[in-house]
Amino acid sequence: FMYSDEVHRDYKAYVAITTMPDFSTSPALQLASIRLDSGGYLMRLARLIDGFNGRTSSPAVAEQFFDLGVAAKFADELADLVTDHAEGRYNLLLALLNQHQIEWVSLEEYLTNRLPIPVGRWIELAPRTFAEFTRMFNDFYRRLSAPAFRHLCDASMVRALPGSKRWLSTRAQQHVTEFPSQPWR
Repeated sequence: FMYSDEVHRDYKAYVAITTMPDFSTSPALQLASIRLDSGGYLMRLARLIDGFNGRTSSPAVAEQFFDLGVAAKFADELADLVTDHAEGRYNLLLALLNQHQIEWVSLEEYLTNRLPIPVGRWIELAPRTFAEFTRMFNDFYRRLSAPAFRHLCDASMVRALPGSKRWLSTRAQQHVTEFPSQPWR
């Protein structure tokens, strides 16, 4: 499923997009990469499951998986924002903030000190950035017609919102391929 002409074409496009000089500061380029990577991967995974089960789903089903992949990536961007900033990685929210320097400055203390940014603070300190991010997320979320997909996306977004003690450490402490260091893990 990962060796088709479509995958090869999309991978070449992904590399071309993510290696552009202004990729880290361009919301449009980052959204294009999210569509290819997160949306495309989940759509291909749905096709793989279909093949395993000896069936072919309608294009509408593939589109649901695509939209779920993209919408869930928005939750990931929100959850990883402070870590991505601290580690110098690209993030759609950081690219959006880059478009609104006054809002960037307003949130700089949160980012620099790796503090959670509650929704109320986004609305107060970076309303244009948060509105753009929310609009982009909703473009994909509103197309999810399967209740299970909406619930999955909702759960992903709730996990991404500040308030959890895990906020400061959204990265796994141990990779899943490593033998558990604690007997209860």
